[in-house]
Amino acid sequence: MYLKSLIVNVSFITVAAFIFVGCSAKNLQFVKQPELGSSLTNKSRVIVTRSDGASGCDYIILDGNKRIGHINDSDGLLLWDREPGLLILRSEKQNDLCGGNSTSINYYLKPEEIYKIDFSVHKTLKGHGFKLLQGNVLTEQERELQKQQAVNEQRKKDLVEEQKKQKVIVNEFIEKKDFEKLKSYTDQNPNAVYYVKDESLRLVLTGPKGMKVGDIRKLIKEKESEVIIISLIKRVKTPYKEYTLDEIRTLKSFGLSDKIIATMIDVTTELLKDEQRRKEQEFFLSEQNRIMKENKQTKTIYQNVGAKQQKTVGDAVIDKATDAVIDKGINMLLDRLF
Repeated sequence: MYLKSLIVNVSFITVAAFIFVGCSAKNLQFVKQPELGSSLTNKSRVIVTRSDGASGCDYIILDGNKRIGHINDSDGLLLWDREPGLLILRSEKQNDLCGGNSTSINYYLKPEEIYKIDFSVHKTLKGHGFKLLQGNVLTEQERELQKQQAVNEQRKKDLVEEQKKQKVIVNEFIEKKDFEKLKSYTDQNPNAVYYVKDESLRLVLTGPKGMKVGDIRKLIKEKESEVIIISLIKRVKTPYKEYTLDEIRTLKSFGLSDKIIATMIDVTTELLKDEQRRKEQEFFLSEQNRIMKENKQTKTIYQNVGAKQQKTVGDAVIDKATDAVIDKGINMLLDRLF
């Protein structure tokens, strides 16, 4: 009986020692660990240490839902680099030796800053287990700015996708010479006109539905008074564009007076005071400038190698379609569209 009791006691001690020693060895990092002295480029560095010395209390540290590693006792250290911004630092217990529920705390990290954070299983520290020892957190104003930057970045991505979609659709309409559908599409998507290569066609389709340049030309042909036309232009909610001198001369060739053109310019200037609207216009305008530059290169190469050789720069299909528009006569096309 004594021998049996001794065996049980020895077994219990052995298991306890195994748990104690085994757990204390579980200081293991799952993610890549940078060198302590290595440089940071637009990143934040997080260092989590243990100070309570409660060996055998095994916890996993998480960055949001990302498992960083085990940290067990005062020898434990986890180190990783991450994007600046919101850090949701969490811990999850892996055994019941020390008790304590999972803990969580938020920090807003600055770029190229190092954050040293102490973790303790005892619930005596502010933040229920975590305490920031080193590192500057974002102010409320900086957090708002960061949020706005994130919104702007997402908007930029959305614009890129919108840009790709509009370019494909506009090119298809031009290739098929379906100018009625092109007009209808630009009624709903005013910025899509930036993908029309021919300057005259692009200009007549510029502007909001019902008051495009072509609509204004139609009103002039129908003998509507200049005063009424100007009043209608002043009511538009969508900008025209920042016209170049060459474009202004083209507008005049459509029969638009100086006063009408000046009103269009003034309305556009006023509407583009809105920063978001201006950014969208600049975004699409940059694409138009790229297309025009590419088109000039295409024409130069095409002229140099001869009329029968295929173009090597730009979209030959679009060039052919827009050439057809010019050959047909922009005024005839305008009469059909407006």
